[in-house]
Amino acid sequence: MAKHMAGREKVKMTRKKNKTTKTKQSVRNKILFLICILVFLYSLSQLTIWLTSNIKMKNQKETLEKEVIIKEKTETGEVDKKIDFKKLTEINSDVVGWIEIPNTNINYPILQGKDNEYYLKKDLDQKYNSGRFYFYGLSKRFGFYRLQYRDIWS
Repeated sequence: MAKHMAGREKVKMTRKKNKTTKTKQSVRNKILFLICILVFLYSLSQLTIWLTSNIKMKNQKETLEKEVIIKEKTETGEVDKKIDFKKLTEINSDVVGWIEIPNTNINYPILQGKDNEYYLKKDLDQKYNSGRFYFYGLSKRFGFYRLQYRDIWS
């Protein structure tokens, strides 16, 4: 009989350990789930900020093109584009040029800030913008300078 009672107590002890282990696992799983939800919400907020910045930048670019690009037809019927740099420098005095590459979406003012990082997260109005940005800079590699162009988000 004593053996039988000891066996029952062992079973009870094992059940208690199993309940404690299950409770610990349940708490761990809930914490892990909560962390996943927080990471998801943070990522969603960052994506929303990036998308709204991108839309703002696209609208700003379209408005800028209407204001500063003068289109004239030549005698041959081709469209000649001229940039109104006076108007452009009134908008931002850091404008040093304009770059357009035919058959691409590259058609932007070139800005030169105080350092190479100034316009990485700023728009033409010098306001913070985390959307698409273009980086132009010189890098020295193997003793030669070369122009770098990176469209970070495409």
